[in-house]
This record gives sequence, C-alpha cells and structure tokens, in this order.
Amino acid sequence: MDVTNNIEGISILEQGGIVIYPILLLGIVSIILAMERILYIRKGQIKGKDFIEGIKNLLRKKRLMEALTICEEHSGPIVNILKSILLNTNRSKDQVIEAIQTTAQIEITLLERRLPILVLIVNIAPTIGLLGSFLSVYTAFSRGQQNGPYLNSSDFSGILASALLSTIAGILVGLIAQIFYSFLTAKIRSMIEDMEWTAHNLTQFILSKEYQNQNEFN
Repeated sequence: MDVTNNIEGISILEQGGIVIYPILLLGIVSIILAMERILYIRKGQIKGKDFIEGIKNLLRKKRLMEALTICEEHSGPIVNILKSILLNTNRSKDQVIEAIQTTAQIEITLLERRLPILVLIVNIAPTIGLLGSFLSVYTAFSRGQQNGPYLNSSDFSGILASALLSTIAGILVGLIAQIFYSFLTAKIRSMIEDMEWTAHNLTQFILSKEYQNQNEFN
C-alpha cells in the first residue's frame, strides 16, 4: 500500500514537469520559515500583567537589581522593553522614552525578520506555476506541429495534466505562504500592542510621584 502511494506521488511529480521541483522547494522553505517565526514569537510571550506587577513590587521594595536579574532570566521583546526601562529609572522622562523607542525598533525588526521571504514566495510560487503551464502549452503546440493530425490524444492529455498540476501547485504554495504570513503578522501586531502596554504601564509607574518620592526620601 505504501509502495503504491509512493509510486503515485512520484508519478504526480513527474507529470508536474520540471517547475514542480522549485515550487515544492518554495513550499518547504515557507513551512520552515513559518515554524521558526512561530517558535520565536512563542518564546517571547510572557504573562504581561503578572510579570510587570512582580517587577513593580520589587521596585517598591527598592530591589532594582533583583528586578533586572529576573528580566535577564527571560527573553523576548516584552522583557527587553522592561529591561530598557529599568536601566534608565534614574534618568529623565525623555531619556526613558528614547530608550524605549530604540529598544522597540530593534525588537520589531527582529520580530519581522524573514517575513519578506514569505511575501516573495507568495508572489513567486504562482508565477512559476503559470510559467510551467505556458511551457506545457508550448510543448503541446510544438508536438502538434511536428506530428500534425497524428498527435496521440494520450500525449496531449499528459501535457494538459502537466500544465494544470504546475498551476495548481504554484497557487497552493502561494496560498499556504499567504496564510502563514497573515497569521504571523497578526501575532506580531499583538506582540507589539503588548510591548506598548507594558512600556506605558511601567513608565507611568517609575515616573509617578509615589516612586519618585520614595527614591528621594531614601
């Protein structure tokens, strides 16, 4: 049963023509890139509200170094934003905001890394599929001119199947890459919103009179 399925799979690849292989490669690349980005984003996710409340409680107890140590034990965009704020707690509001903006730009760049490759696959895969179809149609006309009325109908059907398979494969891979891209951009947008909320929350706290008076008093 498995042998039969393998033979059928090989037969389909052969019918798709030479362009089916780059399309297949693009499909594999898009899956690998998407899985890598999903794992990267998941690794950077934390329970924002609980984490930031823990940091604020440490700051109320004047345990800044412990708060920084906790941030060092975690990774990801949100934690790095918190770290940039903690490292600038004794500076002016403008300096804190500048540190947040610098860190946010770096983190957003890291989050969006490799997404342009998915966009490229979305555009290229269907085009390669169409190219395969045109090549198959050209082959059909070429054989028709050579053989005239003696063109075998089974040969013509095989060429037509090749044209359809390459187009279908290209559109399918492009669609898969588009789904991955849309999913990842939604996740990244959600992560950026969490970064903004976290930055605003902790910045408001360290600039509050409660925290400022506590530091001045001590």
